[in-house]
Amino acid sequence: MNSLEINESATYKTEYDSGDKKKEIITYDGVSVYIVTGGDGVFYFSGEPHECHKSDMYVFSDGVPHGIFAKSGSEFPTVCTVRFNTAQWFDGESGDNESNEYCYGVFRNNVPVSYALLNSKVMDILCNYCKSAASEMNMKNHAWKTALKCMLTMLMIEIARYVNMANTVSMPHTKGWAMISAALREIEQRFGDSSMTLESIADGLYISKSHLSRRFRQITGQSFSDHVKNLRISKACELLKFTGFTNEKIVSDCGFKDVPSFYRIFKDSVGMTPYRYRMLHSSYDKNCKGGKYMIINEISENLQKGKSKIVKELVAKAVEEGVSAAQILNDGLLHGMSIIGEKFKNNEVYVPEVLVAARAMNAGVEILKPMLKDDGV
Repeated sequence: MNSLEINESATYKTEYDSGDKKKEIITYDGVSVYIVTGGDGVFYFSGEPHECHKSDMYVFSDGVPHGIFAKSGSEFPTVCTVRFNTAQWFDGESGDNESNEYCYGVFRNNVPVSYALLNSKVMDILCNYCKSAASEMNMKNHAWKTALKCMLTMLMIEIARYVNMANTVSMPHTKGWAMISAALREIEQRFGDSSMTLESIADGLYISKSHLSRRFRQITGQSFSDHVKNLRISKACELLKFTGFTNEKIVSDCGFKDVPSFYRIFKDSVGMTPYRYRMLHSSYDKNCKGGKYMIINEISENLQKGKSKIVKELVAKAVEEGVSAAQILNDGLLHGMSIIGEKFKNNEVYVPEVLVAARAMNAGVEILKPMLKDDGV
């Protein structure tokens, strides 16, 4: 076997036949990475066939017999493939198959096969590494072997980061959990996006909405919508306890639709209003750095609403609490005006809104003028 083989788009046309598969089973003295980029097929290993679809990734360790087949009646599977001899490309623990850091932890606890359901973003990243590595092999520019080693290293590190203990398997029967693990990871990263839906998560993982919904309930014991709601409520509770964020800021950070729906959902879930929860549980110190951020954020938000009187009061309060005039000006007043300017450019607000925001800014600047002058601003 060559020390490195890369095929950006291998197509497998031999159909799986349970009675005659020996001639298609291969064993490599090295690591094999397979990323299914299209079609449907069958991976055969550990004595069993396992259906594969777009976004499935299998990584086989040294000497694991396996084969890839087409699936009867389906489009031929196309697979991005990388095979390499670890001893020739990796040093130290990453090249020692007796170590838990072998291939940067892709095969933790000496499992021979690692599986993951990739989202579209990660699949693109991994395939791009493979494409760049193939280009280096073909061009053989200056220091190309060093570049290849770096690309293989980044490929395996990225795989190891994505593949966690929940979806690194010695046997593939936990593939259903791997799917849900990938969905949970997506939800955790995107819970602050109010437009996130079951359909958008399913599309990113290249699976159907109904299949994800069904398996999500089977494995987690709750519906997708309940899980997202509970996660957002949990994050909101943390912000209410440990920050002085406004309700608007919490709504934005936690992915709620708007303040009224946040109040309704929070009260139904927790049994009290957000204000009451904060009064009972808050450990927030308004004099800490977070307190300064809070009042700066309030200045920006009220400026955008054109509330001159409130902006004036908040600026005076910020000065009393020791916030510098330059920080109030730059992070509060000018930041708010920059947002209004961007919204005006995008036709989200119009001249009247810009004028009342500017009036609110002038009210705040009047408070700051003596201090700005002293500071040389």
